[in-house]
Order: sequence, then structure tokens, then C-alpha cells
Amino acid sequence: MKGYVHCPDSNYVAQVEMYIDNALAEIAQLPVASSNARKVDLFWKYQLPMGEHIITFNWLNPRPDARVIATEALVYSNAPSK
Repeated sequence: MKGYVHCPDSNYVAQVEMYIDNALAEIAQLPVASSNARKVDLFWKYQLPMGEHIITFNWLNPRPDARVIATEALVYSNAPSK
């Protein structure tokens, strides 16, 4: 999952829990900074078992002037897409 954090406070770091099938996979620290320094990969996980999965996010420290923006998701598979 690619994206970025937007906030007028350049020192803000969004903390986001990332879950796969209701199991915590990562607590990401997503900084706001220049476009060269910000994290563009919000989350990734390789070698999941084949099948459907549910990905959920829990933003731990939201603020009204901040946004966590997901721009794209990439799914790898050993089978052609439907």
C-alpha cells in the first residue's frame, strides 16, 4: 500500500496499526516531511497464503488537520487476475 501523510505540522508522525485478518502485523510510524523524506510505502507484506485477506488500519494518534492518504495497492499472485 502506497501513500503519504499530509499535515501542516511537519514534525507530526502518524502512528498507524496495520492488521491482516485481524492480527496485528505492524505499527507504522508515518512522518510528514519533504516529498523526498516521507514514507511512501505505508505498508507491505510478502508471502501471504493465497486467498482473500482483510487489511485494516487503526490510526492511533489522529488530529483534525492531518490526513493519511492511501494512493494505491499492489497485489502479487502466482495466478492470473480475474
